[in-house]
Amino acid sequence: MSQGTQRSTIDDRGPTGWLVLARHESVATIVDALLDHPPHAQFTQTELADAAEVSRQSVHRHLDLLLDLGVLEPVEGTSPRRYRFDPESDVSEAIVRLDGAVNAAGPGPDAD
Repeated sequence: MSQGTQRSTIDDRGPTGWLVLARHESVATIVDALLDHPPHAQFTQTELADAAEVSRQSVHRHLDLLLDLGVLEPVEGTSPRRYRFDPESDVSEAIVRLDGAVNAAGPGPDAD
């Protein structure tokens, strides 16, 4: 298969895994806020929006993605519904490793 044909097939499937998280700034901001809290801290949608400094609508809009990827998990028996970061999911483990690697590399050239 030529590289042009291979690239077309990749593009037809949708964004890469990284872009699924990074294409919406609010998703990246929500994930960053989750990393700033203890691993099993619980949040309502409103509390998560406040922690991430995004709108509640942004949390609501991206909640299914974060749940489907295993970044968040619902806390059973809570009302209103509460969610927590799931540090054991494959995606969450990769996010934590990436966060640690970037932090270990130090600030970039544009750091203030």
